[in-house]
Amino acid sequence: MRDPERLERALHHPDSEVRWTAVLLLEEARTDRAVELLAAALKDDYLSVRWRSAVALGNIGDPRAVEPLVEALNDESKHVREEAAVSLGKIGDPRAVDALVRRLQDRAIAVRIAVARALVNLGEPARKALVQVSVTGDAAVRQVARDLLQEIEEREIRQRQLGR
Repeated sequence: MRDPERLERALHHPDSEVRWTAVLLLEEARTDRAVELLAAALKDDYLSVRWRSAVALGNIGDPRAVEPLVEALNDESKHVREEAAVSLGKIGDPRAVDALVRRLQDRAIAVRIAVARALVNLGEPARKALVQVSVTGDAAVRQVARDLLQEIEEREIRQRQLGR
């Protein structure tokens, strides 16, 4: 990894392009410190830096990124919320389930789709929460939850057939 102190300073640079480049280099580094710095960058003022930090954390796949990504599900930008959901699906940690289920009602359809895919990727850990929402949620969410439960079941059947 390039000098971590220098990359950390770069994340505070006034030029957003410098911060963006620092995010890319931290993703490439894939170190513990990189995960910490990328998690902090989820709060950057510049939308593209927040979005790219969420992408990087998902690509790294470190479970320590779950809590910051769950927080990013509440970002003002639908792009950041969407990528946070995608990244949580990649990481596959059950701690994200409740926050993802709450985002099934996001106002942005792209976020709802990303959340649905993440929940399917989580599979069994998402089942209990989806069963509950399929009964207690509003009509639209109940149907989505039932569809996701069906998709999880079909995925598990395919995996069993493939011997996984």
